Amino acid sequence: MEKARWCLLDALGCALLGSRQPWSEIMTAEVMGDGGHGSCTIVGMADSVAPSHAALCNGTAMHGFELDDLLSAALIHPGAVIVPAVLAAAEAVEASGVQVLRGIVAGYEATARISMALGMDPSQRGFHKTSVVGPVAGTIAAGVAMRLPLEQLRNAVGLACSCASGVKNFAAGSAGMVKRMHAGRAAEAAVRMAMLARRGFTAPPAAVDGKFGLLEAFSGDTAQAALLDATSVLAGPLMTSG
Repeated sequence: MEKARWCLLDALGCALLGSRQPWSEIMTAEVMGDGGHGSCTIVGMADSVAPSHAALCNGTAMHGFELDDLLSAALIHPGAVIVPAVLAAAEAVEASGVQVLRGIVAGYEATARISMALGMDPSQRGFHKTSVVGPVAGTIAAGVAMRLPLEQLRNAVGLACSCASGVKNFAAGSAGMVKRMHAGRAAEAAVRMAMLARRGFTAPPAAVDGKFGLLEAFSGDTAQAALLDATSVLAGPLMTSG
């Protein structure tokens, strides 16, 4: 829980810096232009917006300068997806601070496990693993913060697997702003899928490791599904600063 507090503080610091940058201002203007209102906070803004909108803007800001944390062995950025998804979901349901921290813990562990199970093949073929794994791990984090029943959480994960996306063309030349958006979009999808499942929207129960599921679709024969629940997958110093 102490580590989760530091992860939260670190991500919020990144968001404060990123919130006044061009990519964040553009994203916030787009969201505000939709005219939507809600109960959730965009860092640096007084107005409240819908949960998924807050997650989108805050995730974009947090990932803006590569200052956000990194699970180095898994080659993935967890905080810029998990923290905005948890904060938005928690605000939406008025969750306790303890549930926020539990959601962060669950999200970080899910991020590492799913990413390790996918291996390096997706990244080498041009997928950005933060935006592939992020919707699924973020949904688990949001669902825990919201205290979703197991069946709803399972449905939320199944829905989120169909939101996995993001190509790494930004690394091949002129990057533009798109990489920042990848974390925001993953957090947005995470919150939306958790909310849909809460309303009763259903999904395949084996969308992560079943036939044509996330692991098979992105990694094929190189996937290592056993790492999803291996006892030693998180051993060692996985996390470093971005």
